[in-house]
Amino acid sequence: SAGARWTMNFFAKKDGLPTHGGSQRDNGISGIPVVNKSVALSVFWVVASIAVFIFGIWHCRANSYSYSLKCDPTDCVYTSAFKGPPVVFNFPKSDLIDAELARVDKNGEFMDAEQMRKMKMNRAGYTVRFRVRLPVEENSVIKVEKAIIFAPSDMGRRDARNGVTNITKYIHSAKTDKENPDASEKDTLWNKFNKNQTVNLKYGRSITAFGAISAFLAVVSLAASFMLGTW
Repeated sequence: SAGARWTMNFFAKKDGLPTHGGSQRDNGISGIPVVNKSVALSVFWVVASIAVFIFGIWHCRANSYSYSLKCDPTDCVYTSAFKGPPVVFNFPKSDLIDAELARVDKNGEFMDAEQMRKMKMNRAGYTVRFRVRLPVEENSVIKVEKAIIFAPSDMGRRDARNGVTNITKYIHSAKTDKENPDASEKDTLWNKFNKNQTVNLKYGRSITAFGAISAFLAVVSLAASFMLGTW
C-alpha cells in the first residue's frame, strides 16, 4: 500500500533520522586546526627568552656611564655621560688649575675630611677631583673656579692616583710652555711625543653584571628551546 511504501522510504533515508542517540553531525568547525599544547609552550619559551635578552641589553644601556678628560697642548674637553645626553665642558689649558685625589661615598658624593672621620675608610671610593675656571654663563668673560669630580664612582686607588699624576704633570708642563713661548718652536718634535703635553683620562662602564647574566641566560634558554622544544 501507499502507507507501507512511505514508511520504507522514510527509514531508507539517513538524513531523515534524528541526530541524537550517539550519532554526530558535522558542526562546521572540524576543519580548524587545533594547536598542540607542547607547541604552544615551546613558542612561549622562545618569546620569554627573547624578552629576557632584550631586558638584559636594556639594563646594560640604562646603567652605563662614561667620563673622560682629554687635553691637547692648547685645550681640554671634559665629557660626562650618565642616563642622558652627555655634558661637555671646553676650556683652555691655562684654566686648568690643579688636581687631587678625592674620596666618594657609594652614591658618588664627595667626602671631606670631617665626613671621612665619621665613615670607615674602606667604605669610601677613590676618584679624581680637579679645579678649573669656567664661565659664569655661556659666552661670559667672567670666570669662576669650580671643583669637578671626574667620576662620581670608585675608580680604584691606583687608577685615581695615576689620573692625578697625569693631570698634574700636564699642568706643570703647560706653565713651563707659557713661561717660555719660544720653547714650542725649538722643541716641536719633542713636544709632539712628550706624554706630559696631553691628557687622556677615561673611566666608564658599558656592561652591568645583572644585564650580562640575563642576556647570557636568555641566549642559552633560546638555544635550548629550539633543541628541546616541540615544533
